[in-house]
Amino acid sequence: MKSRKSRTVNLLAGLMVLGLLSAAVFPATSVLAGPAISTPLDLNSAGPEALATLPGIGSVKADAIVSFRTENGSFSSIEGLLAVPGIGPRLLESIRELIAVTTR
Repeated sequence: MKSRKSRTVNLLAGLMVLGLLSAAVFPATSVLAGPAISTPLDLNSAGPEALATLPGIGSVKADAIVSFRTENGSFSSIEGLLAVPGIGPRLLESIRELIAVTTR
């Protein structure tokens, strides 16, 4: 019969291996978070594919942003995004640091 100490060592070694395997299979970045965005996206020039990478936006809201911009002209401020159907204050605040508005 194995001693209590050897069973504990075996258990800890097994947990370490399991942890290493799970780290390889499930990286730390969340699937829901989407890809990392290194520079703010310009609301006046970004296409729907780029906008869809923003957390909480997705393809439907990205298309709505582009449609709104096409129908109403360029955004004059980040807050102008609130006029797009489906974009509320909480969503805007969650992506504020990831977006920008440049005027031409």
